[in-house]
Amino acid sequence: MNRKQIAQLLISLIGVIFVMLSFLSHRNDNNIDINIVFLSIGCSIISVVIINYIEYLITLPDRETLKSVNSWGLKSIYETRAEMNKYTNRLLLSAKELDIAVLGAKGLINYQGSLLKERLKQKMIMRILIPRIDSAFITQREKDENAINGEINKTIQDLINWAKLTAEEIKLSGGSLIIKQYDCLPKNP
Repeated sequence: MNRKQIAQLLISLIGVIFVMLSFLSHRNDNNIDINIVFLSIGCSIISVVIINYIEYLITLPDRETLKSVNSWGLKSIYETRAEMNKYTNRLLLSAKELDIAVLGAKGLINYQGSLLKERLKQKMIMRILIPRIDSAFITQREKDENAINGEINKTIQDLINWAKLTAEEIKLSGGSLIIKQYDCLPKNP
Protein backbone atom coordinates (compact mmCIF):
# COMPACT_ATOMS: atom_id res chain seq x y z
CA MET A 1 0.00 0.00 0.00
CA ASN A 2 1.26 3.44 -0.82
CA ARG A 3 0.84 6.52 1.38
CA LYS A 4 -2.18 7.78 -0.54
CA GLN A 5 -4.03 4.48 -0.09
CA ILE A 6 -3.17 4.36 3.62
CA ALA A 7 -4.40 7.94 4.07
CA GLN A 8 -7.65 7.12 2.23
CA LEU A 9 -8.16 4.06 4.41
CA LEU A 10 -7.63 6.04 7.63
CA ILE A 11 -9.97 8.80 6.49
CA SER A 12 -12.57 6.16 5.53
CA LEU A 13 -12.27 4.65 9.01
CA ILE A 14 -12.89 8.05 10.56
CA GLY A 15 -16.03 8.35 8.42
CA VAL A 16 -17.19 4.88 9.51
CA ILE A 17 -16.57 5.78 13.17
CA PHE A 18 -18.77 8.87 12.82
CA VAL A 19 -21.53 6.82 11.18
CA MET A 20 -21.32 4.23 13.97
CA LEU A 21 -21.38 6.95 16.61
CA SER A 22 -24.61 8.27 15.13
CA PHE A 23 -26.25 4.85 15.59
CA LEU A 24 -24.68 3.98 18.93
CA SER A 25 -25.36 7.18 20.84
CA HIS A 26 -28.48 7.01 22.98
CA ARG A 27 -31.52 8.35 21.27
CA ASN A 28 -33.61 10.75 23.19
CA ASP A 29 -35.07 14.11 22.53
CA ASN A 30 -31.92 15.91 23.66
CA ASN A 31 -29.34 14.20 21.42
CA ILE A 32 -31.25 13.65 18.14
CA ASP A 33 -29.35 16.59 16.66
CA ILE A 34 -25.94 15.11 17.53
CA ASN A 35 -26.92 11.80 15.84
CA ILE A 36 -27.73 13.68 12.63
CA VAL A 37 -24.48 15.65 12.85
CA PHE A 38 -22.41 12.45 13.34
CA LEU A 39 -24.22 10.72 10.46
CA SER A 40 -23.76 13.72 8.17
CA ILE A 41 -20.04 14.02 8.95
CA GLY A 42 -19.46 10.28 8.51
CA CYS A 43 -21.31 10.07 5.19
CA SER A 44 -19.56 13.18 3.87
CA ILE A 45 -16.13 11.80 4.72
CA ILE A 46 -16.89 8.42 3.14
CA SER A 47 -18.28 10.02 -0.03
CA VAL A 48 -15.20 12.25 -0.41
CA VAL A 49 -12.92 9.20 -0.15
CA ILE A 50 -15.01 7.33 -2.75
CA ILE A 51 -14.93 10.29 -5.16
CA ASN A 52 -11.19 10.71 -4.61
CA TYR A 53 -10.58 7.03 -5.32
CA ILE A 54 -12.69 7.08 -8.50
CA GLU A 55 -10.88 10.20 -9.71
CA TYR A 56 -7.57 8.46 -9.03
CA LEU A 57 -8.61 5.45 -11.14
CA ILE A 58 -9.76 7.70 -13.99
CA THR A 59 -6.61 9.85 -14.06
CA LEU A 60 -4.14 7.00 -13.45
CA PRO A 61 -3.58 6.23 -17.17
CA ASP A 62 -2.91 9.94 -17.81
CA ARG A 63 -0.38 10.00 -14.97
CA GLU A 64 1.37 6.92 -16.33
CA THR A 65 1.60 8.51 -19.78
CA LEU A 66 2.95 11.72 -18.27
CA LYS A 67 5.51 9.74 -16.27
CA SER A 68 6.68 8.03 -19.47
CA VAL A 69 6.87 11.33 -21.35
CA ASN A 70 8.94 12.86 -18.56
CA SER A 71 11.27 9.86 -18.26
CA TRP A 72 11.99 9.90 -22.01
CA GLY A 73 12.68 13.63 -21.98
CA LEU A 74 9.89 14.28 -24.46
CA LYS A 75 8.03 17.55 -24.50
CA SER A 76 4.66 15.96 -25.15
CA ILE A 77 2.75 13.26 -26.99
CA TYR A 78 0.24 14.72 -29.43
CA GLU A 79 -3.13 13.37 -30.47
CA THR A 80 -2.76 14.53 -34.09
CA ARG A 81 0.06 15.48 -36.42
CA ALA A 82 -1.52 18.92 -36.96
CA GLU A 83 -1.46 19.62 -33.21
CA MET A 84 2.21 18.61 -33.08
CA ASN A 85 3.05 20.72 -36.14
CA LYS A 86 1.77 23.92 -34.50
CA TYR A 87 4.13 23.40 -31.60
CA THR A 88 7.14 22.26 -33.60
CA ASN A 89 6.75 25.07 -36.15
CA ARG A 90 7.21 27.60 -33.35
CA LEU A 91 10.28 25.73 -32.08
CA LEU A 92 11.76 25.59 -35.56
CA LEU A 93 12.00 29.38 -35.68
CA SER A 94 14.62 29.45 -32.93
CA ALA A 95 16.13 25.96 -32.89
CA LYS A 96 19.90 25.69 -32.89
CA GLU A 97 19.77 21.95 -33.58
CA LEU A 98 17.08 19.81 -35.17
CA ASP A 99 16.95 16.02 -34.91
CA ILE A 100 14.32 14.25 -37.01
CA ALA A 101 13.50 10.55 -37.45
CA VAL A 102 11.28 10.16 -40.52
CA LEU A 103 10.18 7.93 -43.38
CA GLY A 104 10.61 10.65 -45.96
CA ALA A 105 9.36 13.96 -44.60
CA LYS A 106 7.55 14.92 -47.80
CA GLY A 107 5.22 17.24 -45.88
CA LEU A 108 8.06 18.80 -43.91
CA ILE A 109 10.07 19.57 -47.04
CA ASN A 110 7.01 20.81 -48.97
CA TYR A 111 5.75 23.10 -46.20
CA GLN A 112 8.89 24.01 -44.27
CA GLY A 113 11.65 23.50 -46.84
CA SER A 114 12.37 27.20 -47.35
CA LEU A 115 12.32 27.87 -43.59
CA LEU A 116 14.67 24.94 -43.02
CA LYS A 117 17.05 26.33 -45.65
CA GLU A 118 16.92 29.74 -43.99
CA ARG A 119 17.60 28.23 -40.56
CA LEU A 120 20.48 26.17 -41.99
CA LYS A 121 21.98 29.38 -43.42
CA GLN A 122 21.79 30.76 -39.86
CA LYS A 123 24.01 27.87 -38.66
CA MET A 124 21.29 25.53 -37.40
CA ILE A 125 22.47 21.91 -37.31
CA MET A 126 20.03 19.41 -38.79
CA ARG A 127 20.36 15.65 -38.29
CA ILE A 128 17.92 13.33 -40.07
CA LEU A 129 17.51 9.64 -39.29
CA ILE A 130 15.89 7.58 -42.06
CA PRO A 131 15.45 3.87 -42.75
CA ARG A 132 17.83 2.32 -45.25
CA ILE A 133 16.08 2.37 -48.62
CA ASP A 134 16.77 -1.29 -49.33
CA SER A 135 15.69 -2.49 -45.87
CA ALA A 136 12.98 -5.07 -45.30
CA PHE A 137 11.39 -2.55 -42.94
CA ILE A 138 10.43 -0.28 -45.85
CA THR A 139 8.89 -3.16 -47.79
CA GLN A 140 6.87 -4.22 -44.76
CA ARG A 141 5.84 -0.64 -43.98
CA GLU A 142 4.50 -0.20 -47.52
CA LYS A 143 2.44 -3.38 -47.10
CA ASP A 144 1.14 -2.25 -43.69
CA GLU A 145 0.09 1.14 -45.06
CA ASN A 146 -1.27 -0.25 -48.35
CA ALA A 147 1.16 2.06 -50.11
CA ILE A 148 2.18 1.72 -53.72
CA ASN A 149 5.33 -0.37 -54.09
CA GLY A 150 8.31 1.99 -53.94
CA GLU A 151 6.32 4.98 -52.65
CA ILE A 152 8.14 5.26 -49.32
CA ASN A 153 11.48 4.67 -51.05
CA LYS A 154 10.70 7.58 -53.35
CA THR A 155 9.92 9.95 -50.46
CA ILE A 156 13.15 8.92 -48.73
CA GLN A 157 15.12 9.42 -51.93
CA ASP A 158 13.44 12.81 -52.42
CA LEU A 159 14.55 13.78 -48.90
CA ILE A 160 18.13 12.66 -49.60
CA ASN A 161 18.12 14.65 -52.87
CA TRP A 162 16.68 17.71 -51.10
CA ALA A 163 19.43 17.52 -48.48
CA LYS A 164 22.18 17.21 -51.12
CA LEU A 165 20.79 20.08 -53.20
CA THR A 166 20.29 22.24 -50.12
CA ALA A 167 23.84 21.59 -48.90
CA GLU A 168 25.22 22.56 -52.32
CA GLU A 169 22.90 25.53 -52.77
CA ILE A 170 23.74 27.22 -49.49
CA LYS A 171 27.29 25.82 -49.27
CA LEU A 172 26.87 24.04 -45.93
CA SER A 173 29.82 22.74 -43.95
CA GLY A 174 30.13 18.97 -43.44
CA GLY A 175 28.32 18.73 -40.09
CA SER A 176 25.43 21.13 -40.69
CA LEU A 177 23.07 18.73 -42.48
CA ILE A 178 23.55 15.05 -41.72
CA ILE A 179 21.49 12.10 -42.90
CA LYS A 180 22.00 8.72 -41.24
CA GLN A 181 20.33 5.51 -42.37
CA TYR A 182 19.37 2.52 -40.26
CA ASP A 183 17.96 -0.95 -40.75
CA CYS A 184 15.57 -1.49 -37.87
CA LEU A 185 14.74 -5.15 -38.43
CA PRO A 186 16.91 -7.71 -36.65
CA LYS A 187 18.93 -10.06 -38.82
CA ASN A 188 17.77 -13.67 -39.05
CA PRO A 189 20.26 -16.11 -37.46
